[in-house]
Amino acid sequence: MDSASKYHENELDKKLVESAKIAEKVVSNLDYHAFSTPPSRTDEEPGLYKIDWSLLEDAAVFPKEGVKVSLSKTQGVKESEGKLTYELDFDFVKGMAECMERNKTGKYAPYNWQKPIESGKLMEAAKRHAMELFIGNYEDDGDPYGHFYALSNNLMMLVHQLKKPQ
Repeated sequence: MDSASKYHENELDKKLVESAKIAEKVVSNLDYHAFSTPPSRTDEEPGLYKIDWSLLEDAAVFPKEGVKVSLSKTQGVKESEGKLTYELDFDFVKGMAECMERNKTGKYAPYNWQKPIESGKLMEAAKRHAMELFIGNYEDDGDPYGHFYALSNNLMMLVHQLKKPQ
């Protein structure tokens, strides 16, 4: 073997050793609960890990630093930790929308609530709906829970008005 070939072979060996070191760091940084059976060192070659990679076909690996890495060819990773979860009753939200829709018929124009409205007027309307609820009257405008929806709409409008720059 000539010296140029030997040089390239040595460089290739160095790159393989470097890659093996990087792979060992990656494996040692894995949070092992992501595996159904944790990786273990092989008896034959110390420093190498025996991993059943088929376990990871559609799995995400979570390094200790919190970075998510997908080892799957078909499955991506989407970060959701610390993100807002919308735990809303969408039937209730629909009830609010239906309440607003009823009020558009001859009473208010669409998106009227986004125009400047005196906050005190919204507070008074909210108080009226709250008082109806306190005395046990939930029905408003033919809806059995109408005062709940109307109060919620008034509060939404009030928050909108308070957030707007004066």
